[in-house]
Amino acid sequence: MKIVAEVNGETFLRFTGSLGASTYSLVTDEVETTISDGLSAALQTPVTIEPAVLYKSQTTGGWPAYQALEQAGYGLLPPITETTLIHAPGAFGLGAGVGEFVSAGSVSEAAPGFLTSANTIYHPAKGFDRHAEDVLAVTRAAPNRDASVSLKLRGEAEVMLVWSRDASTLTLSQGGQLIGQVKVPSPQKYQLLAVAIAWDSITVWTDTSHSQKFNRRLNNDAELETASCSNTLGIHVSQHEPIIGDYSRNHVAKMVRQTPPKILASAIATEPLSATRGFENVEAAEVVTAWCNATLSTVWVDEEGTLVMAARDRLASSSSVVTDVVSERVFAGSWQTARDGVRSLVRVNHLVPSADDGAWAAGRGGKSFTGAAAVAYDASSSTPLTQNSDNVQFINWEDNVDVIGLDTNYRPIVNAKKKIFDWDAFNKLTGSWWAISFENNEQPPGWRWTGGEPQHETLTGKLEKLGQRGVKLTHRVDTVKGGNGKTYSLVAPSLGVGTLGQWAWGRPMPMLRADWVVTWEKKHFTAYSRKSGAGVFTLDAGWYVTAKDARKVAESLAQEIGTERITFDAISMLWDPRKQTGDTITLNAGRWVAECIITGSRESWDGRVPTVSYDLEAKKVTATSRSEEAAAPAVAPRPNRPGSDDRGYVAPPVPRPNNPGGEGGGHVAPVAPTVRPILDMSEVRDYVDKQQRILDAKRSYRARMRSIVPPTYFYPDYWKPVAEQNWHTMAQAAEACPFLIINPASGPGEGPGSPQYKDFSNQLKLNRGEYGQKIYGYVRTGASIGEPRDLETLFDEVRKYIDWYDVDGIFWDEAYNGWGDQAGKEEFHHRIADRFNALYPWMPTIVNPGANTTAGMVGTGWHMMTFENEASLYLTDKYLVQEHYKGQPRQMFWHCIHDIAGFEQAVQVLRLADTLNVGILYLTDDTIWETKNGVRSRTANPYDRLPAAWLWRLQIAWAKGELEDYLTQVDILRQNLAVLESVRAPAEALNAARLKIQAMTGGN
Repeated sequence: MKIVAEVNGETFLRFTGSLGASTYSLVTDEVETTISDGLSAALQTPVTIEPAVLYKSQTTGGWPAYQALEQAGYGLLPPITETTLIHAPGAFGLGAGVGEFVSAGSVSEAAPGFLTSANTIYHPAKGFDRHAEDVLAVTRAAPNRDASVSLKLRGEAEVMLVWSRDASTLTLSQGGQLIGQVKVPSPQKYQLLAVAIAWDSITVWTDTSHSQKFNRRLNNDAELETASCSNTLGIHVSQHEPIIGDYSRNHVAKMVRQTPPKILASAIATEPLSATRGFENVEAAEVVTAWCNATLSTVWVDEEGTLVMAARDRLASSSSVVTDVVSERVFAGSWQTARDGVRSLVRVNHLVPSADDGAWAAGRGGKSFTGAAAVAYDASSSTPLTQNSDNVQFINWEDNVDVIGLDTNYRPIVNAKKKIFDWDAFNKLTGSWWAISFENNEQPPGWRWTGGEPQHETLTGKLEKLGQRGVKLTHRVDTVKGGNGKTYSLVAPSLGVGTLGQWAWGRPMPMLRADWVVTWEKKHFTAYSRKSGAGVFTLDAGWYVTAKDARKVAESLAQEIGTERITFDAISMLWDPRKQTGDTITLNAGRWVAECIITGSRESWDGRVPTVSYDLEAKKVTATSRSEEAAAPAVAPRPNRPGSDDRGYVAPPVPRPNNPGGEGGGHVAPVAPTVRPILDMSEVRDYVDKQQRILDAKRSYRARMRSIVPPTYFYPDYWKPVAEQNWHTMAQAAEACPFLIINPASGPGEGPGSPQYKDFSNQLKLNRGEYGQKIYGYVRTGASIGEPRDLETLFDEVRKYIDWYDVDGIFWDEAYNGWGDQAGKEEFHHRIADRFNALYPWMPTIVNPGANTTAGMVGTGWHMMTFENEASLYLTDKYLVQEHYKGQPRQMFWHCIHDIAGFEQAVQVLRLADTLNVGILYLTDDTIWETKNGVRSRTANPYDRLPAAWLWRLQIAWAKGELEDYLTQVDILRQNLAVLESVRAPAEALNAARLKIQAMTGGN
């Protein structure tokens, strides 16, 4: 049903919905019938959203919520069923809910919130065989564009259906050969494209009721290989038995919605997701509400019955639809208002995925492989089995782990009775496997596979998926005559194993693999407002935003929460059909003008006069008498506790989250933009307080004891034996080694999803997570070796480090020193520092000119590396300390000395450092010299390893103030050796004494 208002001959659509139950009152002789927009009831639909990996599909956080609304009946495409091969809605990106996104051409917006491309390609879901079944593809064309759908069956030429907007025709072809054309008598704005391929014909639909069949014989067992679409709003492909004659017609008939939902996607959180989590058998409302709360978005059905999914910042940026002149009593408080207090900082909690596809293990680097390769479960010990009964095992994955595309083709490595000897297939490191062996009681010891004769054991293994988070495994060993005294276990054989890789001999089983195993790690980003001591606003964004977007949201919110807000509730005025929930209107009170979002309304009658009361969120308030205006922001939170200080009327934050789908139009949770009040002395004091906190943090950090910090330009090594791990050595010295540098590829390198990112992330879990070491990201400025890099490029790398690794600081390499031909160029580094400090005032930085600097470089970083050269030059350098360095904290200066030539020289260097104002040091016997083709040059990397163990221990002792104790211990050991030599002690005692000295000095 629809409710339409008519004013002066002009009609306004007021409501679209349906009639509900009716009740009759005997007292009043009236019938009351409920009406509903249907959203609340639809949101009670049980839905399941599978977790997904979405690389390169440009899919953003609203994608799972839209899938839930699709299953609740609000989608443009038919719902997902057990016959669905591909389902990609196009909303919030090109990701596939069923099947796999492969690639896309030039991407553009087909309709608000819907993406399309010139050629989007998908692979169908696995496990579908085609036995003379029909293949059906349906979608709708983007408005005002030509569009096409293509289906490629194995061994057949591609079948293509093309929509020509100008000619209003649908053209069907195969392999470039024309099959036929259909004229569409009444084209739709979002034209239907539907094509069904049977074994003897191809059918094309012009609308949901009319179709035309073309005779065409194709291989009835040819399976779908790819489907592609161009300029469409997603695609849905399914296959079904041809015996169900009306299936295709009924499926196409479900395309009744001729216009898509209206999506107002965020202009702030725009980064595509690499993965999403799943929901299993929950009400659609749970999925939608989770997204609304995490992203501060809202969902409702408008007066035309169109579903709206809106981001708060998009609502805030909308223009006003109408201006009402009202009494100034509005601003004097004649209507109920609500005020919200301020906050000092914003904390955005979010989850960062690490997706493993098993490529490293399966050898994808330069080699191709097929099948699931990511390890979802790897038994750590063998499981004994009871004979002649089901041995049941339940495996559940951790809450922070998603297993996607689990290989359910559960196979035995060896089952002689069934003539299965899959040694080579198992060696490929793909697939899910089991193995049952018995312990050999004779020589040689080990595990044997069972025989293949009728009298031998019968082995079975079965895998059953238990939803998204677990499996049930059942294994049996059936013996012919009951128990036989043998011990059977889930373990790979180790005897008579043919070509089975040695690494698998006697390996505990089972081994389960999947297409992807995604591990989610908790992260957070904090941003500060201008108001100190006022509490924290926390947003749990979950996995709906990327690390980069979490930073942007936090920084946007932080600009607003230091200012008080106001909302207007239940403002009554004359009814106006032009105003709808979610619209922006302007209230003009003469001296004050307020631009507001309608967040809710209640219509009624005052006698014969229609009235309405509105709930409003002020976006901008202007005092026209003094030309004071408050600018609209991007996003704004609602602080946890209300408060006020009567400094004037300012824009409010959003109201508490509303349940989506409320009947009667519901409430919207719109954005509340920032309003900048007139600066007063309290704000000045707040600003000074904040700067003082930053200064105190710097002083506290610099006041720590001396430190040893290597330029850690080497790759993670957490998988090596502990004794061979450079990073573990540094972690154990965390007390003296407070921070480290990561340098994936002369910069942040490849991001989430890459092996490089996974390795560095795992390494940081150990060094930072377990040992508390701070992490700095390496950024090369290019200044001292050529042309300096532009600031946008530098800060893009900074953002990547923060988004990907949540670094604690930045290391600026290749800096100017200000001398010679670099004179006067220090301003470049001051520009970097000014911009960095404005964005991240709490985050320390290191500047590396590699030599002493002019006074102009002081203040460009918290720390400066003012020496980076050989030990022999360090001992003779007369300019290590400049006059302008005096009075600076020692922790400001960092000296890196390589080519240490032995214990005595190392001690000389440390004693010299004791006389200098230097707080951070690093000594290494690694060298910068190398010889190539007989030519010796300074081209080697002196930081590709840690120094010898004795040199590492020596400098750690210096940092802890224990150098003299260390040297005394060396003297004692040398004296003991001299005594042993004088009495001609046994060689064993002499060698032991020499080894102790060597461990502390590197020699005798």
